[in-house]
Amino acid sequence: MATPQAVIFELNQTLYGIEVEFVERLEPETTAARLPKSATWLLGIAQTGCGTRPVVDLRTWLELPAHSLPCEFVLVQQGEYRIAIRVDHLHGIVGIPNQKLLPMPLPLAGKHNVWRAIFMYQDRPVALFDIPRLVGALRSRLPRIAA
Repeated sequence: MATPQAVIFELNQTLYGIEVEFVERLEPETTAARLPKSATWLLGIAQTGCGTRPVVDLRTWLELPAHSLPCEFVLVQQGEYRIAIRVDHLHGIVGIPNQKLLPMPLPLAGKHNVWRAIFMYQDRPVALFDIPRLVGALRSRLPRIAA
């Protein structure tokens, strides 16, 4: 059985991960067209290398401080939902042996129950998103975009 892999990225100097099975593509940030009356964490829609996607700013959704530096997109698909997640910096793709996955401690989980586990990467903890839970938490506010 192959070792699972995750895309590692940074938000506010904290490392996060998304399992590669949910990632379609990594690419530079492009301008998002803002949608009226949308949630603050929904930056709008953008044309990406995989088509038009709603753009989610996890910084805002996780209530982290804003910044104006250039960012990157992680294009994610979960079922019929395809979103672009805006991240500060991509670190790359790493293997995550199952024996290295630890449960997310409740005090660190915050108000969003969207975490699969924590693991260590270069002596730093990585919070691994549970993409089905994340998309489930976001989907009521995501625009429907025809494929």
